[in-house]
Amino acid sequence: MQLEMQCAEWVSRLVQIPSVTPDQAGPRAGETGEAAIGRQIAQWFNELGGEVHVQGVRPGRANVYGIWRGTSERWLAVDVHIDTVGVEQMSDPPFDGRIEEDRVYGRGAVDTKASLGIILALLEQMQQTGQRPAYNLLIGATVDEEIGTTGAPAFASWMAARQIV
Repeated sequence: MQLEMQCAEWVSRLVQIPSVTPDQAGPRAGETGEAAIGRQIAQWFNELGGEVHVQGVRPGRANVYGIWRGTSERWLAVDVHIDTVGVEQMSDPPFDGRIEEDRVYGRGAVDTKASLGIILALLEQMQQTGQRPAYNLLIGATVDEEIGTTGAPAFASWMAARQIV
């Protein structure tokens, strides 16, 4: 499968999992917060050979981290938030995740489930080809970016406590 389509399919899977920040949830939001998507990301990280860590940030809201050991002692850390803004004003189905003409449609398809989808596609390719990253790779799927911004600082503290940065 071409990498572009593999990326689109991962983004579509992510979009199909509602993760509306609780402060903006309405009747169309589905399960609010990041719990469902966090569980799924943890499972995918594990299936893709990652060492999975979960850090509670707020009640019912947890950051998920995946670590892939590289061929050197250096680190590359990437933070992608997994909450989205509300969906009440959307005219299209917010969690459709349909792929049309090389585009993925739905809430979070750009901000920032696309970033995570690309990362997951690359991790999948690395696993399929038996490659290891050059650096130790830490992917943080963080919560609460849209309103409170508590996930990213918690991620930074988690890394500092482990002397990753």
